[in-house]
Amino acid sequence: MTTSNKAATRWGELHVRGVRRDPPDAETIATVLIELARQQTADHPSAYNDPAAINDKSSPLPPMSADRLPPRRARRLDQDQVRVLIQGYIAGATTYELGDRFGIDHRTVGAILHRHNIPMRRRGLSPGHVDEAIDLYNRGWSLVRVARNLAVDPVTVLNRLRERGVRTRDTHGRARS
Repeated sequence: MTTSNKAATRWGELHVRGVRRDPPDAETIATVLIELARQQTADHPSAYNDPAAINDKSSPLPPMSADRLPPRRARRLDQDQVRVLIQGYIAGATTYELGDRFGIDHRTVGAILHRHNIPMRRRGLSPGHVDEAIDLYNRGWSLVRVARNLAVDPVTVLNRLRERGVRTRDTHGRARS
């Protein structure tokens, strides 16, 4: 490699205008970056909240964006609300629907039901629905289409098909080996 007026790196050495220098250490790089930030801040003070924030020791975290919502306050249901929630679940409402209705997370609904020894419904596929899923899949329907038709997750359909020994297809409709 010939020496030129342009900077070039080779095997960890820095060649500048024919002068050989060792690469700078981390402290030197940090000092240069801090000085550069100070210069940019001085050039455009309105672009930054606090020009004095850049110093040799540390810089503060950026301010929290306005788009981020503050954490929600935990909501406790009184006994009447818990009774109505349990009745709603027994009547057939999902944990998601009840969570929306009472302003709590669906996992909190599940915890309340568990605390009151209410058996949880498992939304899976009944044996009849599995037979229907196999039939639709064998007709050429995709797993996603079958799942939407049966109102379950595609992985649930895939798992039930595998349990029954059905050979599945790849995303292009070819039989898997």
